[in-house]
Amino acid sequence: MEVYIGFDISLQSTHVCVVDNEGTIVQEGIAPSDLDALDSWLRRHGQDWTIKRIVFETGQLSTHFYHGLIEAWPVTCIDARHANGTLKAQRVKTDKNDARGLAQIARTGWYKAVHVKSDECQGLRTLVAAK
Repeated sequence: MEVYIGFDISLQSTHVCVVDNEGTIVQEGIAPSDLDALDSWLRRHGQDWTIKRIVFETGQLSTHFYHGLIEAWPVTCIDARHANGTLKAQRVKTDKNDARGLAQIARTGWYKAVHVKSDECQGLRTLVAAK
């Protein structure tokens, strides 16, 4: 089964929503905001799935997650301001509902992927800002 996944990432936990080609919710869950925890969640639950796309918004942990997951999973980081335009249409704004909205965005392809800078670039940027 082909699925699309939305991650709503916060500092402590990540809400996950998985939808199929028709937009039906297949699985929902919560994992700690840790690379190993998310990777093991995907491996444990996604054995029968063909994951087409995993989408999450730009944020504090997006660079870390993008570079940690891109080797094994089809992750895409999208502009948080663009996603906010879609997600704010929800009546009740929760992390769970944001993950649902991100999964639907992944399914429809209605997003703008952003370039995620390398860890080396981020380190240089921090050094220059510290001067």
